[in-house]
Amino acid sequence: MLLSSQFYNYQLIEQNDNQSYVLKLHFNAQHEIFIGHFPNNPVVPGVTMVQLVKEVISEVLQKPIHLENISLIKFLKVIDPRIDIDYTLIISLQTNDSKIKCDAHIKDESNSYFKMKSSYIAL
Repeated sequence: MLLSSQFYNYQLIEQNDNQSYVLKLHFNAQHEIFIGHFPNNPVVPGVTMVQLVKEVISEVLQKPIHLENISLIKFLKVIDPRIDIDYTLIISLQTNDSKIKCDAHIKDESNSYFKMKSSYIAL
């Protein structure tokens, strides 16, 4: 995994029939990405959220995947990694042969930060 365990870590909280997953998510505020994004005002880059979802799906399904399409993506609120919040990542999957459709949502108790509808191909 490119970002897992260095940029972020997660704990699987709930799993329902390989269709939906709820994870507790934490970002490493000391990661070097934040030196440039942005100095003295770090923000989790949107592209890393897209990569994070891909990595988690690949890990929970235990197979490599390739991002095929993003049909909807919303960055709703900035994630400041210095604020020690346990974020929740909710992933809902629909699989059909090698095709995987995903709805992903990063939130906390009172805010939504990121939503994405995407599709992947299992390799």
